[in-house]
Amino acid sequence: MVERGKEGDGGPPFGGLEPSSALSRAGDLLREGRTGEAEAVVAAALESVPGHVELLAALGELRLRQGRAAEALEPLKKAAKKAPQALALQNNLATALRLCGEAVTAEQVIRKALAGAGRDPAATAMLHATLGSILLERGKPGDALASFDKAAAGQPNNPQVQVSRGICLRDLGRTDEALAALDKALAAHPGFGSAFYQKLLVLERASRLESAQSVASIALKKVPDHPGVLLTTARLYRRLGRKDEAVAMLEGMKATGDFAYERPFQLGRLYDEMDRPADAFAAFSEGNRLQSETVIGRATRKERFLERIAKLEETVTAEWVAGWQPLAQPDDWLRDPVFLVGFPRSGTTLLDQILSGHSDIEVIEEQPLLESLRKKMDSGDPGYPERLSTLSVKDAGRLRTLYSDALKEALAQSGCTGTTAIRVDKFPFNLLDLPLIMRLFPQSKVIMALRHPCDVVLSCFMQQFQLNNAMAHFLNLEDAAKLYARVMALGRRYETLLSLPLHRLRYEDLVTDTEGQARKLLTFLELPWQASVLDHVATAKARHIATPSYEQVTQPIYSHASGRWHRYEEQLSPLLPILQPSIEAYGYTID
Repeated sequence: MVERGKEGDGGPPFGGLEPSSALSRAGDLLREGRTGEAEAVVAAALESVPGHVELLAALGELRLRQGRAAEALEPLKKAAKKAPQALALQNNLATALRLCGEAVTAEQVIRKALAGAGRDPAATAMLHATLGSILLERGKPGDALASFDKAAAGQPNNPQVQVSRGICLRDLGRTDEALAALDKALAAHPGFGSAFYQKLLVLERASRLESAQSVASIALKKVPDHPGVLLTTARLYRRLGRKDEAVAMLEGMKATGDFAYERPFQLGRLYDEMDRPADAFAAFSEGNRLQSETVIGRATRKERFLERIAKLEETVTAEWVAGWQPLAQPDDWLRDPVFLVGFPRSGTTLLDQILSGHSDIEVIEEQPLLESLRKKMDSGDPGYPERLSTLSVKDAGRLRTLYSDALKEALAQSGCTGTTAIRVDKFPFNLLDLPLIMRLFPQSKVIMALRHPCDVVLSCFMQQFQLNNAMAHFLNLEDAAKLYARVMALGRRYETLLSLPLHRLRYEDLVTDTEGQARKLLTFLELPWQASVLDHVATAKARHIATPSYEQVTQPIYSHASGRWHRYEEQLSPLLPILQPSIEAYGYTID
């Protein structure tokens, strides 16, 4: 066994081992659970042979095992470039890319590796499992399930593959099949914490609270320290009214990684419901701080979203719209989608469930289908949005086809038939793209969800979102207010300049007069009344809700979320001048 360098001698911690000895020593340390020391051995050896492929690959893998994906990327990229046929290395690189928010690049890496895997069943199963994780990250649970099924064929006793299948099936709304996959993992490995966690999550998200309680009682005995189990059980207890128990559980637990920031968000929710606004605000602030420090949080570039807004503010003027080159409308342009837009946390998910209760409506939830159209136009000169004014009929047709293909894929992924009279594209920030919608889909109707600006901004700050360049603004209350003001000011400008049929619907009106507002909405959509739209709870429980509002929309409609901001006036008061134009424009007050 190689001895460490003497303390204080200035040499590497394990001496200068040659590559094979270093790899062997690192392997021994890894088997003993001493991952950090194994990394130090490999790093020391790399100082002597900095380009050694196996050492680079080992360094990347060891960092990946410790949850340091961003630090793993550089050595993995260097090694993968030198050894493109090393499948395990390519697999690790794809995993690191996915964890760093580079899912598109990760998919390219793994598909190239799969093409070179030949008939190696073990390697193919490994690569398909990673591809499934990437596709799930990209919002493609149907395609991800197909990959995990292939992985399961090659690794029938791998519990993590069954857990991943369960997650896909849950996201496809196939709850019972999801539970069966998770039970299969637990049958093979009765103490597998991830399976318990995901089973609890499936049941809680499906609002099967009694069954979730039974699973929680077993999980807390089998894996009492699993943070996912503890966090989901605490959320379950809160929903069951056992709030003191939930608080005690959360305050007494330790959590790392993504679980670390979920814990204060859950505590904030509990404190808010227990009328402890100061404690709640402190908890939400801590949750946002911790989330901002994650790999994804550090990778977000919120200024890029502001640059997009600034370009629209500069371009979309009365003169510019008046100068649009006329576009003929072919007959196949008659069946345009309906767009459900609004600032996040304005009630779009509740509207989604109400609309989905109608037999002639299918809703595509939270898929950025217009993004590929913007990117396509931005690749030319001029880019987006300037190019909208000079679109040819041929170009517009191609863009519509691109959208249609994306829509069909989204329908298939969500289990919709695509045969209903009306398809609703629900994506709140499509509000920014109303000029694009009007240009390409001139017969589309737009539903704009509204809510008191103070409640919207506060709710965004209090919500644990999956971060991107837009959602990163919600990590700070002032940033959230400023973003709201700019987005909604653009929305009001669009209403003045564009002629799209638009129906405003205020959340406060919807929760106090649900039937009356639903009737007006269906009249706007030219659809007959169906009482089934009022049973939004049954509709929500029958679907997988991908947004953070899944819990609220599986409850009877309530109004106590309206005016919540008054309990946080101390924090919101400095922001009222920013929000005042929107407060007045939408008929609200600060009384």
